[in-house]
Amino acid sequence: MKKFKVAVSLNAQADLDDLTNFIAFELKSPLTSLRYTNGIIAAMKKLSQHASSISISTHKFVLRYGKHARHVTYKNTQ
Repeated sequence: MKKFKVAVSLNAQADLDDLTNFIAFELKSPLTSLRYTNGIIAAMKKLSQHASSISISTHKFVLRYGKHARHVTYKNTQ
């Protein structure tokens, strides 16, 4: 199986840290914070193994990482 390189921007890492802290401390739900963060990380790991099954992104903020860049959405409620 081919492995793909997954790049996580510094902004994305900071956002994940902020989200983790917000859920844990502001919403006072550390277990939910841990589960949600682990879910996001698992989704990113899946991307490294199954990137070819995910369509190429059309978002400019993703395409700056390359013309074949992809992204995953975790628990999108929209």
